[in-house]
Amino acid sequence: MISALAGQVGLYILIVSSVAELAYLNNLYIYRYFPCNRESLIQRLEAYALLKAATTCEPDGEGHYQLTAGGHEVLLGTLKKIEAKSAVLSTILVFAIGAFLAYGFSGGDDHVSKKMFAAGVIVLLLLPLGFSFVGIRHLDVVTISDAGELSGQCLASRLQTDLVKDLSLKEYGFRFSLNASGVVIISAILVIVLDAFTNLQLCASGAAQ
Repeated sequence: MISALAGQVGLYILIVSSVAELAYLNNLYIYRYFPCNRESLIQRLEAYALLKAATTCEPDGEGHYQLTAGGHEVLLGTLKKIEAKSAVLSTILVFAIGAFLAYGFSGGDDHVSKKMFAAGVIVLLLLPLGFSFVGIRHLDVVTISDAGELSGQCLASRLQTDLVKDLSLKEYGFRFSLNASGVVIISAILVIVLDAFTNLQLCASGAAQ
């Protein structure tokens, strides 16, 4: 019964994922052949070039401080580092979810408690996995499409402000994902080890009798 339900859920997930992938590919096609977005990309790259040439750290028109060229390079380097760490963490979480899924269905249909335990652990790991995926993404032409009519130094300042906010979001997300997944995985492993130890003791006592 549980295996059949899991198969149906897996089929629904596969269908939804396929539709989402097709929609995303269609979205990429639209942006590929839409001239306005290519112009927006060119403006964004030119604005980044202005940031690389900045020599002073001073507030912009909105009161946000614009970094120097060196500070901007450090900002980009820190973003790359947190994105790389998030990618590694997401890989670990996907592996852990697969391992607990295999553990839950390793005992046959009669081990309902094991399946419930594995399902609970997987559900608890989904939120940290989602936050680690947030850490992988980067600001692109779609993300900053709400920049409006900004150009030149104003656009550069807006982009740098978005980068700083993006770094802050990714750092908070990575910290939550790392701490939450660490607690869940370590606790689950301890429960599995204690359960295995208890079963060994029961087998040993049964053999002694």
